[in-house]
Amino acid sequence: MNYDAAPSFGLKQLYSVLPYSEPQLRRHLRRLEQENWVLVHQDPVDARNRHVAPTEKLLNAYSDYFRLVVSAAALLNEE
Repeated sequence: MNYDAAPSFGLKQLYSVLPYSEPQLRRHLRRLEQENWVLVHQDPVDARNRHVAPTEKLLNAYSDYFRLVVSAAALLNEE
């Protein structure tokens, strides 16, 4: 995967905006990475920084979910 093209967030940024403890987030990210939902990689400019980016698997699952929600909303509007 081309990390420059993938939307990604710095881990420090993620830790600061989510209302969970850093150790808990690390465990969840490790599991998500092991199950191929996200990629965690070093910043190409500053190796001290790490980023998390969605994989194709996650993007496809989100797309499928969004299509399902839109279809459900359309069905509700027909009634």
